[in-house]
Amino acid sequence: MNMRASCLRLAPMAILLSLVAAGCGPTETPLPTPGPAIASFPVGTFTRDGEDPLGGRIINFEADGSYLYQGHGDTAVGTYTVTGDQIVFKDNVCGGVTGTYTWSFDGTALSFTMLHDTCGPRPGVLHLATWERTP
Repeated sequence: MNMRASCLRLAPMAILLSLVAAGCGPTETPLPTPGPAIASFPVGTFTRDGEDPLGGRIINFEADGSYLYQGHGDTAVGTYTVTGDQIVFKDNVCGGVTGTYTWSFDGTALSFTMLHDTCGPRPGVLHLATWERTP
């Protein structure tokens, strides 16, 4: 065996021995620093009446991902899916058309900002409206 082949064969062993001698064994991978927690989407009943001349509106979010909206003589029954701060709505009024919004909740007031929704009535009900939690 020539000198070069002998060195190549011994190189991995030399590296391993130097790491062991230096005390560089396996180390634990540090955990990432946690970011801000995303609050769970609030379930329950919320109202929106404010200055509405046609009367109040109510929306009830269930834990199973369903919701019921009633207001101005209209009723919408649908489902919602939450991923982080985004929520996707689908209901009987808009057929198969979904609407995507961001949401925020301060412990009392729930609000939505539209990202994309081509269903005419839904943005008028949700976009930039404040819904107050009812006891």
